[in-house]
This record gives sequence, C-alpha cells and structure tokens, in this order.
Amino acid sequence: MPDPATTAQVIQILRPPPQSTLFEVGPGCPKCIGGYAGRRAVFELFVVDPQLSDMINRKCSRQEIFEVARTKGFKTLAEDILLNIYAGNTDLQSVSGLLFSPAYDQAA
Repeated sequence: MPDPATTAQVIQILRPPPQSTLFEVGPGCPKCIGGYAGRRAVFELFVVDPQLSDMINRKCSRQEIFEVARTKGFKTLAEDILLNIYAGNTDLQSVSGLLFSPAYDQAA
C-alpha cells in the first residue's frame, strides 16, 4: 500500500475511480516474484492541429495551449500511466520510477 504522500501525489494527478486497483500488486508470472509479464507502452502524444499550430505561432502561453489541447483529448504521460494502473494493466510499484521521476514535469 502506498504511503500517504504518494497517495496524495497520485490523487493530485488523476483521481482514481471507484473500485480502482491502485493499491494492488501485480499478479506475477512463472519467471518472477510479483509484477507483470510483458510490457505495455505508455505515452503522451501532443497532436498539433491547425488551431494549436496557430496558437504556437502567436506565442500563446503554455497554459493556454495546454487547456485547448485538453479539450481535444490530450492526456499527460502521468495520466496515461495512472489510467493503466486504474485499468489493472500494471501496478503503482512497477511504474513509480517513471511516474514520480524528478526529470518529468507533470505540471502544465
């Protein structure tokens, strides 16, 4: 079970749905103890359409661009990771190094 500080960080990024698998540990595989077999891609994809291109060219703020991208379905890497955790595809322990990396700026 994650400590309270980690739980608070997770909730700040993306609140878990009811019946979330956030606190579960991977079922394991025959070759290891715990975890998941195989790999799953997680990503952040920023698709620049004409509207966003125009905003970039006009030097709109990062926050303005982010807000418009959100209306078009943009999700951050951290949100994609958490969606995979909530869906039961991975667990927090397996991705915490990526999710809480100091090199990754989760804020817009």
